[in-house]
Amino acid sequence: NVGESDPQNLLGKRDFDFFSVELAEQYYADEQVIIRSGEPISDKKTSFVDRISGNQGWDSTTKVPLLNSEGEIVGIVGMSMDSSERKRAEEAVKAYSERLEEMVEERTRALQDAQEQLVRREKLVVLGQLAGGVGHELRNPLVSIKNVAYFLNMVLENPDAEVREMLHTLDPEVTVAEKIISSLLDFARTRPPVRHFVNVNDIIMETLSHIPLPDSPVVEVVLQLMNDLPAISADPDQLSQIFGNLIRNGIQAMPDEGQLTIRTNLESPEWLTVSVTDTGVGISGENLAKLFQPLFTTKAKGIGLGLALVKTLVEGHGGMVVVESQVGKGSTFSVKLPLEAIPFVKGGT
Repeated sequence: NVGESDPQNLLGKRDFDFFSVELAEQYYADEQVIIRSGEPISDKKTSFVDRISGNQGWDSTTKVPLLNSEGEIVGIVGMSMDSSERKRAEEAVKAYSERLEEMVEERTRALQDAQEQLVRREKLVVLGQLAGGVGHELRNPLVSIKNVAYFLNMVLENPDAEVREMLHTLDPEVTVAEKIISSLLDFARTRPPVRHFVNVNDIIMETLSHIPLPDSPVVEVVLQLMNDLPAISADPDQLSQIFGNLIRNGIQAMPDEGQLTIRTNLESPEWLTVSVTDTGVGISGENLAKLFQPLFTTKAKGIGLGLALVKTLVEGHGGMVVVESQVGKGSTFSVKLPLEAIPFVKGGT
């Protein structure tokens, strides 16, 4: 590795005659340490550039002090072995080991994800059956309560203040209960999408027309809908449910005045994206992880099925829903729907 085949040519020469200045100075410094301390250096690994091939190499060097009969250091004896092949083999084994660990981690994550998806689907099936049964069982007595309240309002000409207050309280509470039951039934009735070729912008506008905006606080709705969006194969009723839930959630997330921005765009040739952004309270990192779980809610009213339904319906279309949020600044829910042709069930006639 020093470029000499005849050992005689090495006599009388120094490290500086063969190696780079940096490497020769390192060897010289090591030898000075041995001379001062009397301690040997054993199996020291050093990187160098081979003078013949120009490739990087490694050597393993051992140097010991040479003593005279009186125990004085009069020189140094050293041996250096080229360990390049061993070093390359070690690095190859290390790289292979690291790649193997990555593959194991990737496979483990994939298995965990698959298991979580399976458990989630099983839970959703059971929860859907329970929700459907409970919803139907509650709807009939609720209708009776509403009818009785209406009848009492009609027949009581001059009820006292307490009765009047109770009747006025009853009607909005029944309305809240009806909404909860509707959520249960919507969740229970989840079905595969019946696809048509639809314009997403049109569905957003139609959905918005059925959502009343609060007078107070004032919510400004900003539309940034991309022109000439291609039609996609989707279930219009389910898209309306998805967008309606996200829009209502955005409005409810702004207890003070705020802005709700609805955007559509083509994120890539394969995906159409609909995003709903509010300037509300935001969502903590802890809650983000649980946001799409059935029955999880941070609201005073509601049972936490809206976003679980959104996720189920979006994934039923081969899409995905993601959320970005900052506490105190607001949240963005993005629904990504595939543009590629998907075999679909023709709906209607």
